Amino acid sequence: MKSYLMGNPELRLVLNDDLQVGKSALGQGSVVLDDCSFHECVDLKDFDAMKTVAIKPPDGEFLVMNYRINGEYPAPFRFYPYIDELSQYKL
Repeated sequence: MKSYLMGNPELRLVLNDDLQVGKSALGQGSVVLDDCSFHECVDLKDFDAMKTVAIKPPDGEFLVMNYRINGEYPAPFRFYPYIDELSQYKL
């Protein structure tokens, strides 16, 4: 991630509902990662329940998440940006 946001606002990243880490696939279409690790600026309190992480990004470029998958697999993630516009001058 490259972060050049002023004031380092909190960002939320929502991952796939069917994401499983370190488990065997329960059904077709599941996203299964052998393991993953997150940058120290990531808050994981809602990760297990809602697959959501909160990020207070440092300035510049950094890795949010590292993951490992063994075997044949489709790309595990797609990104769809969503920005809340609070007013004409605030996002």
